[in-house]
Amino acid sequence: MPSSVLIVEDSASIALGYAAQLQSAGHKVDVSETLAEAKAALRGGDFDVVLLDLQLPDGNGMDLLGRSSSGDKPPPAFIIVTADGSLTRAIDAMRLGAYDFLVKPVAGERLLTTVRNAAERGRSARKAQAPTRADTANGYHGFIGKSPPMQQVYDAIENIASSKATVFVTGESGTGKEVTAEAIHAA
Repeated sequence: MPSSVLIVEDSASIALGYAAQLQSAGHKVDVSETLAEAKAALRGGDFDVVLLDLQLPDGNGMDLLGRSSSGDKPPPAFIIVTADGSLTRAIDAMRLGAYDFLVKPVAGERLLTTVRNAAERGRSARKAQAPTRADTANGYHGFIGKSPPMQQVYDAIENIASSKATVFVTGESGTGKEVTAEAIHAA
């Protein structure tokens, strides 16, 4: 399925190469050459994946990690593509939320596969976050409460409910394990 990809790369020839490969696979591609351009593109666009070089003329690409184009949906999947393939940088990038860390030069098939997988993960995250929850003003499947911690519980229940995995609910007596189990089944 085609995705929207932002390429943040200061080398025009590399950016054009990535763009040509991705466009031939049906993806919509935008290119930013600087950190400032990338920040503006993320504010104004809706991207599934960001291919991010770390060494940019106006700053470090790590500053973009975790930024979203909109606060009401998960951020795009960030794929780091850099010439500096040090283990320290890779670990730092993954800790900050990067989906993958690729070292230049990147083979075309590897690039396409990584972008496809990252976009699928992002679509799954957005689908899981879609507003399928019942109105919490009158309670949520036996729960009452609208506080942020309860909203997190409701979100967890919604995410779990769409899974076929076995769930083991634990907690102290009186914390609502049975209500939680019933809510998972109801959702």
